[in-house]
Amino acid sequence: MITSNATQNVERSGVGEESQFKIRASAKAFKILSDGLYSDKISSIIRELSCNAYDSHIQAKNSNPFHVHLPNQLEPHFAIRDFGIGLTHDDVMSIFTTYFESTKTASNDYVGCLGLGSKSPFSYTDNFTVTSWHNGTKNIYNCFINEQEIPSVALLSSTHTTEPNGLEVLFAVKSNDYREFSSKAAVVYRYFKLQPKITGQQIDRRAPVYKFNSNNWGILEGYGSANAIMGNVVYPLNDVDQNGYTSAEMSLLRLPVNLYFDIGELEVSASREKLSYNARTKGIIKTKLTAAVEEISKEIQLKIETCDTLWEARQLLFELHSGEFRELMKIVDQNKLTWKGTLVNDYITGLLATSIYFTDLDSKVEVTEVDCRDYKDRLNFNTIQTFYISDHQYLFIKDTNKHMKLRLKEFMVKEFSKLKANGWHGNRLKIYLIADKIAGGVKEFKTKMGMGDKMVFPLLSSLPYTLPVSGAGSVNPKNSANVFRYDATIKNGDASDWWLKEKIDKSLGGVYVVIDRYLINGVRPLNYMIKYQELFNSLNIVMPEVYGVKQREADAFATLKNWQTLKDYTVKSVEKFVIDSKLGESLKSCVYLDAIDDCCNGEFETRIILESVVEHGIQMFTTSSILDIIQKINEAKKVKETFDKIKIVSHMTGYDFSNLLTQDEAFKKEVTQEIKTVATYVTKNYPLLASFRSYNLNDTTVKHMKHYIGLVDASLMVAKNNCT
Repeated sequence: MITSNATQNVERSGVGEESQFKIRASAKAFKILSDGLYSDKISSIIRELSCNAYDSHIQAKNSNPFHVHLPNQLEPHFAIRDFGIGLTHDDVMSIFTTYFESTKTASNDYVGCLGLGSKSPFSYTDNFTVTSWHNGTKNIYNCFINEQEIPSVALLSSTHTTEPNGLEVLFAVKSNDYREFSSKAAVVYRYFKLQPKITGQQIDRRAPVYKFNSNNWGILEGYGSANAIMGNVVYPLNDVDQNGYTSAEMSLLRLPVNLYFDIGELEVSASREKLSYNARTKGIIKTKLTAAVEEISKEIQLKIETCDTLWEARQLLFELHSGEFRELMKIVDQNKLTWKGTLVNDYITGLLATSIYFTDLDSKVEVTEVDCRDYKDRLNFNTIQTFYISDHQYLFIKDTNKHMKLRLKEFMVKEFSKLKANGWHGNRLKIYLIADKIAGGVKEFKTKMGMGDKMVFPLLSSLPYTLPVSGAGSVNPKNSANVFRYDATIKNGDASDWWLKEKIDKSLGGVYVVIDRYLINGVRPLNYMIKYQELFNSLNIVMPEVYGVKQREADAFATLKNWQTLKDYTVKSVEKFVIDSKLGESLKSCVYLDAIDDCCNGEFETRIILESVVEHGIQMFTTSSILDIIQKINEAKKVKETFDKIKIVSHMTGYDFSNLLTQDEAFKKEVTQEIKTVATYVTKNYPLLASFRSYNLNDTTVKHMKHYIGLVDASLMVAKNNCT
């Protein structure tokens, strides 16, 4: 990267002796430039070394990816290997080891320029390895902090090689930093033009998704902050001086916007963690923002023009006005937005983007707004002359008054359930009933809204409805009761949102809970019911339809023989499950799990080995006695998991199931000896397994362990054959 070197004009007058400031090469200076330069050391190392690898590929005109190894349990090191031009021995000893020395300051093709990034590993470690392949020679160097605390380099070996040119930097990583290297690598590489090949760990490398974008900027979906992207590197713009910015430009900076800059356009800090806001850099950012504001206005205008109708254009503007893009609409002069030459916002005619006045149609059409904020108990009907565009609006032709409320209630219940099942957090729907006062009134209304002729409103009479239970029907009025049916599809909302008011026939029986202010024992319905739902699902028991009964009617329901509380239903269902699945007999196998504790007897290495064997042994071992014990332990774990769920039922219902577990001391002694024999054999013959933790094993480490076990088994077989 070409750095900005402004010419400084100095006028001297009456000057005596003159001298330049100097930098002393001391341990303190090197520590500041290595360890003290970066606030986020791990991200900086990944970024700096990766930028160097990228630059090397640019120099070599190599479009193939460089290689990155992320640390893991088996290979606890971080490494970057490029396939660029490599370095000669003299380059390593002079340029690579000299702070502020760079070969990239004459071109904006390269990201680097300061001569500091190659030393970044010293901010994390005092020792790293550099390997250079250059024109048939492979040199390995050790970079380290010497006795005087000065960074130093030593040549370890020099050999002939046929490997391609390039450079590798490698250093050991602390075990508790593995995850941080992985997560921060995902952030660093998100905007790299040349994506590296990564081994050791998998990372999330999803490309950014833009709602609006051009070649010079992009607004991301969701929420976030503004960034400048230059040469693969992301620089935050949250600290840019906004003095002199227009309100539109300041609004743009409050959005998750990425502004793209060519390498060398902006000045960066020495750490490359942020920008250096000199006058030139601030001016370039301001210019980019001004251009982005103009392009965004054109982009929104283009989106409006592509709408099929003026109505769709107004709905689009409403969508942009709400949620994550609210700031976006502060950028645009909405009074100039048009659709097919018609102003979307016309204050003279009253045809605004989100509110449309139609008082001139009062004698021709009737529009009734049905407010569905509290759809369970009441509907609010209002005749309107102003239409406000919002989300979740439903328009019907009012062609009947018969069972109108029943139709609307049933429709709203289904819509609320559907929306909330999809994660909607709102609590209000609006229905509009439109009817002619004179012929052609509805058509004029559609024209006023900008809906076009193709838009057809469904008929109110097309909505289904269910007549409530009444005394005139087949059910005796004495058997009917007003209750609340629990709606399991609702994910969020007020406590009342989970209950649907219904009239039921008590003689048919059912399962109920007592509710007070729509709460169950003072708990939100979802929080209470989800425990039962998860329990039933895990045991393959059918979750019943549950009704909420108000406190004043609880005593009456308690006397009904064919009604039972949810707790009673749960106890009876679990009892049946235990009997049908013969769980009491299966619980005998749980002694295998207790036997593991007895075998380990506090020996940490033995426990680690056994955990690894039980977790992944099926994939690694071939010895039948080991596989047999693993299978028995895994079966015991499944039984134990089931019994743990039964214990949860005991806690939820107060019913004691502990008498199901029978003890067999003789069997436990036999099992303990069986596991102890296997544990002794595995610990003695496969000691390396103690180096791993079962929770850290992945496909790669399991593959290596399987290879290790295979080698041990082969050597044991050879030893056995030699003895015979």
